[in-house]
Amino acid sequence: MEMPAAASVRFWDGKHTQGSEAEYVIRDWLEHPYVQQNYVNASITGNPACDWLTFVAETVLRPTGPRQILDVGCGVGPVTIALALASIGERIVGIDTSATAIEKAEVSARERGLGDRTEFRCGTTNELNYAAGAFDAAILSMALHHILDLETLLASLREWLKPGAPLILFEYVGPNRFQWTKSARQAGTEALLRLPEALRVNSANGEVVTAMWQPSYKAMLVGDPSEAVRSADMLDITECYFSLDMRRDFGGTLLQPILANITHNFNTDVPAHMRELDRLFDTERALLADGTLESNFALLVYR
Repeated sequence: MEMPAAASVRFWDGKHTQGSEAEYVIRDWLEHPYVQQNYVNASITGNPACDWLTFVAETVLRPTGPRQILDVGCGVGPVTIALALASIGERIVGIDTSATAIEKAEVSARERGLGDRTEFRCGTTNELNYAAGAFDAAILSMALHHILDLETLLASLREWLKPGAPLILFEYVGPNRFQWTKSARQAGTEALLRLPEALRVNSANGEVVTAMWQPSYKAMLVGDPSEAVRSADMLDITECYFSLDMRRDFGGTLLQPILANITHNFNTDVPAHMRELDRLFDTERALLADGTLESNFALLVYR
C-alpha cells in the first residue's frame, strides 16, 4: 500500500531543512561535475559545456518567445531562477508541495533581484488552479517520477498549457522503486568491483562497497514514499495526454546505483579517478548500445 501524500510532504520538508551546504557530501551521480559534463551533457547535447537546461532554453523555449512558464516540483527554485536569469520568459511560476522549499526559493529569487519575474506557490495541482492555456511551457526536473496520481497532474498540465506548448521532462524513467533488473545488478556489480577499493568507500559508514546499491522495496517506502512510485509507467501515461517531440537518453542505469554513496571519492583533481569514471561511462554506453540495458534517465519534450 502506498504511503499517504502527507508522508511525502513531511519527507521533503525535512529534506529541505537538513544541514548546511558546508556539511554536505555528494552522493548522487548527477551531482558530480565530471559526470555532469562528460556523460550527461555529452549524451544530451553533444557538448560537455552545455547542460540540459541551457539546451532546452535555447533550442525549445527562446525561439518561441514564451511569456509564462510553469516549473512543476520546483523545490528551492534552481530551474525557475536559472530561466529568469537567462531572460527566458516574462514570468516563471514555480510550484511545489514543500512549504520549506518554497520559502527558500522566494528568498533566493529576491536576493538575485528576480522577485518581479518569478512567482512561487505551495500546493498540489488539485489545490492550485490556473486558467486554460495560461502557460506557454512547463518544465519538470526530476519531479514527475515522484507523482502517484500521474493522470490528474498530466490532465491539469494539458489544460493549463496552450495548444502545442512544450512539456519538458528531465527525468528518471527506470524501474519502479529502483528495483533494478537482474542484468543491471550483475553488470553493475562487476563494474563496481573493477574499481580500486579506495574509490569504493561508502560515505555513510566508511565501509568498502562490494555490491551495486540495490534498495529493498520496504526501504524505499520508509526512506521516501514518493520515490520512483510509478516511474516505469510514466512515459506511457504521458503519451496519453501529449505527443513526444524529442527524446535524449542519458543512461544512469549503472552509474546511478554504482556511484550511490561513493560519488564523493572521485576527485576531479586526480586524473586516475577520472579515468575510472571514463571506464564506467564506456561500460554503460556499450551495454546500452547492444540492448543489454535500457536507459533509466532521459530528457523529453512533449507537445
